[in-house]
Amino acid sequence: LIDTSYNPRLPIDGFSGLLISRAAAQHAGLKPIYQNDVLGTGGQSTRAGFVGIADSITIGDVEFHNCAVQVMGVNFPNGADGLLGLEILSSYLITLDYPGKKLLLETLPARPQEVAATDGLYNRYTAPAMKDYTSILVSGNDLIFPLSLNGRPPMLFVLDTAMGASVATAGAGYELTTGHKDAKFENRDFNAIANSTYTIHDAVLNFAGVSLKEAEIFPFDTSRFTDDSGMEISGLLGLRTLGHTTIHIDYRDGLMKFDYDPARKSPFLF
Repeated sequence: LIDTSYNPRLPIDGFSGLLISRAAAQHAGLKPIYQNDVLGTGGQSTRAGFVGIADSITIGDVEFHNCAVQVMGVNFPNGADGLLGLEILSSYLITLDYPGKKLLLETLPARPQEVAATDGLYNRYTAPAMKDYTSILVSGNDLIFPLSLNGRPPMLFVLDTAMGASVATAGAGYELTTGHKDAKFENRDFNAIANSTYTIHDAVLNFAGVSLKEAEIFPFDTSRFTDDSGMEISGLLGLRTLGHTTIHIDYRDGLMKFDYDPARKSPFLF
């Protein structure tokens, strides 16, 4: 599975962004170098696991060597052996063509001759060929962008290709259904708001120049994403919506573009 929001917390260099099952690790001959549990999101509990070193990882024609891999004792959906965080491919222009069922990698446009700042950082560069891309925020592996539901002021959402349905916090759901905020939903304790269900029905989503209808957006605790990024994350855009689009991602410059053609049907049935 491709997961655009998997953020490992490992005190080790050379992490691959791969999270695989114990069965897949055993089949690949991966040996543990240390135990490392995997934190859950929302109401999920922490899962026991370990980190191993893969001699090589091959993705299409691209190959990496001596990569740390996180292993977790869990079965993944749809018979998958694991998931891949796309940050390992962040030196490329990544295209996720869901209707065409393709992952494409292209060379990023060269920056113009410029001098890096003393801390090694560059300003965002938008090449002429990418003028129709939208500027986004990148935090770890998370791709964060403003999204408007039903014409309301935009909220920050995370692109999450491993999430089936799109979700929003109880606070966002309350605001969208009643028109105002309520301080009680700012509580970060998921158990305290688990009984407060504000499922959003028949929402019109507007983001990055695309407008799509979503039948239901379910409540979900996004506090881990908020804590990681230091920004209020109001929801996650899941595969039921994203599966109808082609997504172009430039991690280097924080740029993203969505292509949506109603004639191209999603291969994912929900």
